[in-house]
Amino acid sequence: MDPARLRPPELLVLFSAIVLAISLFSRWYEPDAGGIATEELRASGIPEALSGWEALGRLDILLALLILAGLLLVAMFLFTNSPALQIPAGVLTILVGAIALVWSVVRLINPPGESLDPAAGAFLGFAAVAGVLAGAVWSNRSEAVPVPPEQPVPEVLDTPAP
Repeated sequence: MDPARLRPPELLVLFSAIVLAISLFSRWYEPDAGGIATEELRASGIPEALSGWEALGRLDILLALLILAGLLLVAMFLFTNSPALQIPAGVLTILVGAIALVWSVVRLINPPGESLDPAAGAFLGFAAVAGVLAGAVWSNRSEAVPVPPEQPVPEVLDTPAP
């Protein structure tokens, strides 16, 4: 394992996957109180806030798969030097990321409940999904492979043949 082998695209994927994992535990939706007191909200059965895990239905599973696909992409660059493993991991991350990005936009526009508005966690999660997708696309587009350090040229002695 050589952390120096990680290029900026893979670092973007890693950072975004970590942010996405953290955002799933933050508030994604808050009630649109419209002047209603918190006690009245509780009495009406509307929750005060919903995390990503609570509010997203099947999207949370897709986002967890995106986190795993992003970490797989980073692991392929950390532990292997073979494009035959790195490129499919990137394609998988792009595929899952594109689906998650579209679904995230739909959830931002159309929250899961009528009386819910997106909170900061939803926007942070959307940005993290976009970051994982952008990093995976960037990773697959750049062909620069970290070059191993040059080995010293062995010294050849000029000795006459016997």
